[in-house]
Amino acid sequence: MRGKLSRGAVRAVSAAALAAAFLLQAGCGSPPEEAQVKETVKEAARRAEKRELASLMDLLDPGYLDFRGRDKESTKAMVEDYLRSFRGVVIHVLGVKVEITEPGARAAVTADMVFSSGAAEAFRKLARFTGDYFRFDLELEKHEGDGWKIAFAEWWSVSLSDLFPESVNILRELFPGL
Repeated sequence: MRGKLSRGAVRAVSAAALAAAFLLQAGCGSPPEEAQVKETVKEAARRAEKRELASLMDLLDPGYLDFRGRDKESTKAMVEDYLRSFRGVVIHVLGVKVEITEPGARAAVTADMVFSSGAAEAFRKLARFTGDYFRFDLELEKHEGDGWKIAFAEWWSVSLSDLFPESVNILRELFPGL
């Protein structure tokens, strides 16, 4: 009986089709909150690297304060000063851990980043200079229609051995032979 499927086969095909439709529909919406938060952190690094200060400040919450009490304007001045001091700033976001503390409203992030400046990225790879490592603790708030904004930031220098294991793995991909 070619061309005819058994009742069990029809059920299996139907179940697979429903599962595929569900997965496709679930994937068509907006990304999960954790992915949105990670993307906000990565986008902040990209904007800083490209020296797009106005758009970087757009990612900060209106009530933003850092661990030293700097507001948005003071933070902008600090970043401008940093970028003025260094040529060719490169920021690699490494491991990022996100905890949605209040669904749809607040998130806590801990992220490892490496900052370097100077010669081209290719030279840094040849010289096996990865840069300076930092750990960031961030709090983000979700703004309806405007996405996630960084409301608080604290950062400190860390050593290679202090990085998250996933951060070290990313560094090894970026800098083979590390």
